[in-house]
Amino acid sequence: MSKGITQKMADKMVMYRIIGKNDLGTFTHGPDIKSYAKAVKELTEYRDRAPFGRTYTMMKVDCTVLPV
Repeated sequence: MSKGITQKMADKMVMYRIIGKNDLGTFTHGPDIKSYAKAVKELTEYRDRAPFGRTYTMMKVDCTVLPV
């Protein structure tokens, strides 16, 4: 039996990433978050404290097993 990650296991490894955008371009803000509720909470906090001209969105990150 292989000890590698199977696609079935990878499907359960969903993470959320907060992406920011300002006049200089797009950037990632902080590490990926495993919990949807925590990601939404952080997103609203970032939006509340965001300076003028900066926007934040949340992105779902799915894992895929690639053959090697």
